[in-house]
This record gives sequence, structure tokens and C-alpha cells, in this order.
Amino acid sequence: MLKLAEIENLTVNHSKLWSNMRYNTYHCFTCAELFEPVNPAKWNVNEKLALKYGARTKRDFCGWVLTYFFYLVFLDMIKNNITFEFPLFRDKSAIFYMKCFHGDEFKRLYSKGKFAGIDFIASEFKGYQIFYQWHKGNKFKEIPIYISNNLKYWFYDKINSGKQYY
Repeated sequence: MLKLAEIENLTVNHSKLWSNMRYNTYHCFTCAELFEPVNPAKWNVNEKLALKYGARTKRDFCGWVLTYFFYLVFLDMIKNNITFEFPLFRDKSAIFYMKCFHGDEFKRLYSKGKFAGIDFIASEFKGYQIFYQWHKGNKFKEIPIYISNNLKYWFYDKINSGKQYY
């Protein structure tokens, strides 16, 4: 697990990290919009607590907590080489995992600028990216996760120092 001092060091202004990203996401939403259909009057969230953390409403505060949760998961994945599995029901499953690109695929992606911060010799011609993968019945899908620049540079430093992900 992450030590508290490391979390504090890496999470400075973490709520603003996501706003600096410039990716074309087509179908996207904010974390606060996830809570739109839910009646906030039923939530046991103190509005003074929400205001303390800079949230204008309970919905914004819950979105902030969800964003922070994902940030900590990605931080733990980068530091401790974990795969995060979501607890789902029946025949459904979903995970965050590190996908390894190597060989000709790595060379092709590297030449297009995908892993611009990675030293290809130090990484042994391997590049990694966090992916979200889900199964439902016989269907299987995966999409890449784009992390903030601060996390990405820290991730690339880990790879350049010889860290291997599985």
C-alpha cells in the first residue's frame, strides 16, 4: 500500500489535474454528472464538509470523492504494479490493468509519439498504458485510460528506471 507521506506528496491539487487534459473523448461526462439521477436529499453528506473541500454542492463533493478514488487507484497501480478489479454481480467483470506494448507494435506506436517520455533502451522496448476492460456474458471490450500529465511523467520515470508491469 502507499505510504501516507507519498500520497500527500503526489496528490497536491489532485482535483485540478484532470482539468488540464486535452483528449478527444467523444462520449464523456464529469464525475458529478454520474450522480445526477440520484436525489441528494437522501445522502448523508454534511454540506459544511463539502464546502470545506471546495465543492459547491453535495453532488460536486461526491464527484470529487470519486475522482480522488480513481486517482488513488491509478497511483497504486503505478507504484505497486497492481490490477484493480471492480466488485460486480453475476456474469459481469471489470478491471483496470497495465497493457504492455512490445516488439513491432511498440516500435510503430513509439514512432507516432505514443511513448515520447519513455527511454526505449531503459524500458527494453516496452511501453505500458492503463486500460479499462469489462466483460458481460460473452462480450469483451477494453478502452485506454488517459491519466494526467503529473501521473504520466511519474509513470514514465518508473518505467525508465527499469520497473516492469505485468
